[in-house]
Amino acid sequence: MIIKFYTKGCQPCYALTTLLDNMMIDYVSCNIEEEWEVAANNKVMSVPTLLNTKTGKRLIGFKNEEKVKEFLNDNNS
Repeated sequence: MIIKFYTKGCQPCYALTTLLDNMMIDYVSCNIEEEWEVAANNKVMSVPTLLNTKTGKRLIGFKNEEKVKEFLNDNNS
């Protein structure tokens, strides 16, 4: 499962959400201001962060479509 950690009003978070939606990527969203315990348990230090719960790999910050595809391909191997 891919979790997207974000905060409201975060422009890079919004841009990443738009990118993921346009790529039709399935993910779960976690607002770290409302679900801070989930973020803390997953050691999220900045937003946006994508986390693959199966592998533990993460992508921190806004990245372009190519980098997101690389992250997803690495996590599906």
